[in-house]
Amino acid sequence: MKSIAQNYLTGWFIIDFISVFPFQLIELAFKSKESSSDSLKLARLARLPRLYKIVRVLRMVKILRVFRKSTQIREWINSLNIEVGLIRMLKVLCIQIFMVHIMACIWFLFASLEDNLYETWVGSRDIVDSSMGHQYFESVYWAFQTVTTVGYGDFSISTPNEYILALLWMIVGVNFYSFTIGNVSSIIASMDSKAALLNSKLNTLNEYSKKYNLPMTTQTKIKSFFEN
Repeated sequence: MKSIAQNYLTGWFIIDFISVFPFQLIELAFKSKESSSDSLKLARLARLPRLYKIVRVLRMVKILRVFRKSTQIREWINSLNIEVGLIRMLKVLCIQIFMVHIMACIWFLFASLEDNLYETWVGSRDIVDSSMGHQYFESVYWAFQTVTTVGYGDFSISTPNEYILALLWMIVGVNFYSFTIGNVSSIIASMDSKAALLNSKLNTLNEYSKKYNLPMTTQTKIKSFFEN
């Protein structure tokens, strides 16, 4: 227990402490006073340490490694008898949903760091006073349509920070979309490999039957053998 505590104090403890520290109380203290614009800017800067929570996402990489090396989980997956192509497709889908979630949170966070929330995309969508669930849904909607390169054009970008973040997400979206399409294509091709192998055998059987005048009954028996 002592070695575990020492390892934690020299590692993730600092990030965890910054992540859970109530910086919003500092922000409320600045807002409660009739202070200048400089004080309000300092209050907004108090939100920045919340970004350290994103660093904690790196822990998921370690968790995934544990899952990957676990023999029990591997045996459980093998017992389900799921095709390899389907497993790869599910992995790609989970990664895409996770990336959209992270970008949706960052997209709303950048808007909340501005001086006036009504001058950001949140104000243009008229969701400043909406519930947290509705704001999250709007953020996910933007992140998903951007990463899939659809872009309906119903979101208006107003601030320089939003422009920069949108450009970066577009770059990620194009590369990730290309990766997803290529991966799905290879998955479908691998899933159809058995059917392609069967068709190849049947074509060879037809050519052989024509060349050597194989009886129809023999052809049917060989074809049934290949199919079953």
